[in-house]
Amino acid sequence: MSRPATGLAAAIRAALAKRTGVHAWQLQSDVRAGYQTYLVRDAVESERRVRGETHTLTVFVKHGDLLGRSTRTLGPADAAQLGARIDEAVYMAGLGGDAPWALPKTAGAADVPLFDPLFGDDHVRDTSRAIADRWRAAVAAQKVARPSSMELFCGAGDTTLVNSAGLEAHTRGSRVSMLTTLLADGGRPSERISYDERRRASDLDVESIVARVAAEAHDLTEASPPPSGTYPVVIDADELVAFLQPIQNNSSAAGLYQKFSRFETGKPLPIPAGDGEPLTIFSNATTPYGLQSYAFDGDGTTGQRVEIVKDGVFERPWATKQFADYLGTPATGGFANWELPAGKTALAELLSDGGRVLQVRAFSWLVPDGNRGDFGSEIRAHPLDDAYHKARSPQWDRITAPLFSAANWGGQGLHPRGNFEGYVRAASKEKWLEAHGIEHWTHFYTDYGRELQRKFFDWFLKGEDTGWGKQPRVLLQVRHPGEKFVERHENEWPIARTQWTKLYLNSADFSLTETSLTGEAKVTFDALGEGVTFMTPPLKAETEITGPVAAKLFVSSSTSDADLFLVLRVFSADLKEIVFQGAIDPHTPIAQGWLRASHRKLDPKLSTPYRPYHTHDEKQPLTPGVPVELDIELWPTSIVVPARYRVALTVRGKDYEYGGGSGGRLSNFKNELKGCGPFLHDDPVDRPRETFGGQTTLHFAGDRQGYLLLPVIPKK
Repeated sequence: MSRPATGLAAAIRAALAKRTGVHAWQLQSDVRAGYQTYLVRDAVESERRVRGETHTLTVFVKHGDLLGRSTRTLGPADAAQLGARIDEAVYMAGLGGDAPWALPKTAGAADVPLFDPLFGDDHVRDTSRAIADRWRAAVAAQKVARPSSMELFCGAGDTTLVNSAGLEAHTRGSRVSMLTTLLADGGRPSERISYDERRRASDLDVESIVARVAAEAHDLTEASPPPSGTYPVVIDADELVAFLQPIQNNSSAAGLYQKFSRFETGKPLPIPAGDGEPLTIFSNATTPYGLQSYAFDGDGTTGQRVEIVKDGVFERPWATKQFADYLGTPATGGFANWELPAGKTALAELLSDGGRVLQVRAFSWLVPDGNRGDFGSEIRAHPLDDAYHKARSPQWDRITAPLFSAANWGGQGLHPRGNFEGYVRAASKEKWLEAHGIEHWTHFYTDYGRELQRKFFDWFLKGEDTGWGKQPRVLLQVRHPGEKFVERHENEWPIARTQWTKLYLNSADFSLTETSLTGEAKVTFDALGEGVTFMTPPLKAETEITGPVAAKLFVSSSTSDADLFLVLRVFSADLKEIVFQGAIDPHTPIAQGWLRASHRKLDPKLSTPYRPYHTHDEKQPLTPGVPVELDIELWPTSIVVPARYRVALTVRGKDYEYGGGSGGRLSNFKNELKGCGPFLHDDPVDRPRETFGGQTTLHFAGDRQGYLLLPVIPKK
């Protein structure tokens, strides 16, 4: 590969030369090229060459006694507006800053090998295909797991760093990353994902990776928590890095300068030593082909091997140029590869008693750094609303700051619950609610939403008279078919003039009617199936439904549990379903709600007829064949239903799917968009077939009248 194209870099430097007010600058130019392959199961779904060029510009501006900094990432699309982009950076850098420090003037780039020629332009495609072939062969040889997908990227890049102090440095590196997903069947079907990255093709042991992931996937089908006790623990190398993350943070010059570090130079680490051997730790930027190795860091400091901890004593901090200047210590560069010398006692000796040994493959909530974790595993470990969830939930009575909550009617499964709950339950006396449609960026991230945010923040943070004091407490973009939205102001939520309307489920003709029925009946459907739909006759007049929705059902199951998926739908006069562009999915229904029958217990203090609150603090298994009463929340919605259209409620055993065609795929989601975006309930671990794959029955009787409760809004 050649060095980065100098055309845009030279133009940026020329534009900088014309700009006054810049105290110093730094420009990092990166050119990347590679080959990307995506396999679904074991078949190639797509492969392509990829190229990119970015230039990261940092400008420094004197701001009194401070040195302000701002960074902009520029690409070929910015070539015609370099002056404006630089002006933006200068403006932002001038708003504040830190104590002054000096950019390095020269850099003797470390002589560390980072580039594998097999990832160069001439060989990268063949290298990528060879790795994919090895992966397919390794997966085919597995007896305990089957392939789900694999994503592979092989590439290389050139980096050039220059600054206003005269530094100019260049380096070349390569990388291969492989994301493996395997499935295993067993007592509890499982999925295992592994992300592996190397600099050299020869260092990517595809066969060992596949074997490990397959074994882990299989183990998960039978895994159970170990009994309480004290055991030897073996931590995998990658997770050891996560476990030691607090040492990296506390040993930084930034931590010492900003006084969040608990370490003191020349003193033992404030960590209980126990009976183990003392730690010695290096940060090594010169490890050949190390993932965190570098010839120079982002400031231009030469890569080094630095002893940070020796025999349990904090020797010196690792220091970027800025904080090295502040502390008056030599700059070592950013933290690089962890290097820990081997202990004096062999692993076999440590485990010689033959007892139980815990091997940590991946930390989740045990990781000291709260920003890391295996979220899926954590949720599985806490299926009820216990202390784990309560520690991460808002305390509404303590939220008193001014609040402006912006909801999206089409964000079902993600944000709207928090938007409406936050507005209703927060103790803030100054609070406002807005609800819009389509994607967030169509309205709320453009002028409409930006102006609302500006008025809100400038009113409270700057004390400017933006007119926010006259802002209605509730601003709704009321939906109509055809992606039409009509703005309306209200004073409260739910709307005070709401006419709460019950529509009863008729098992005889699957209609929704305003009168309850007599007699007994049952309707049964597959518990993992499409379910049944109840529909109104054509509406006699235009009807607005805006607000929270609820349903009451009487349900039994042939097993000990059942999942209910409720979908509020609207159909045109010719029975074509009306859907909308949601926050993500282009075919989003009017509203959805979900409930697991064993979680049916209600909170009597919070629940209302239109908003059932479930405690989720205990499981109440079903007795097969015995009906129970379920109150199910459907998330707030808004739709003006024209005359002759119909309203329907579908009760399903699986996620909603739009029947009019696919919504395609997005690169950052693994599933096809079929009506629910990426928010699906199809995890076989969460929904084992033996529990959720039976028959679900809806019961109808004199004292068991299932109904849908709608918020009908009369015109003002």
